[in-house]
Amino acid sequence: MELWADNTLSEFAIIYDSKFVIRTKEQGEYTKMIDKSGLFQDVYSFTNGIDDINHFKREENVPDAILLDIEMPQMDAWDFLDELISIQPCFENRKIIYIVSSSIALEDKEKAEHYQCVKNFLSKPVNLEKLQSIAEG
Repeated sequence: MELWADNTLSEFAIIYDSKFVIRTKEQGEYTKMIDKSGLFQDVYSFTNGIDDINHFKREENVPDAILLDIEMPQMDAWDFLDELISIQPCFENRKIIYIVSSSIALEDKEKAEHYQCVKNFLSKPVNLEKLQSIAEG
């Protein structure tokens, strides 16, 4: 995990089912919480797993952290993780993915534990305290 001199993560990707209104290079969106937090240098946003998979097929750089919503259109978190590991095996052993869910289902948390790349399972809503814990690794 690469930290800048001011202890911010250099790259952060969010794959979320609803508009999280975050700053992104591609979409030019802004959110007060993430933008003002100053915790992340570059933030990439995708509203479905397929777009993100296509991004990782083209990019060799792996973000320092990924916030992954469990329920997304076209591809859920589990399908996304399986596909990601198949195209970028380096993800399998790097604990950089934080699964986010409004579900409190124990089976979702247990399933997340089967993926070595999943660092933590977070409950929605994502607040500043949770973002700080991601930035701290």
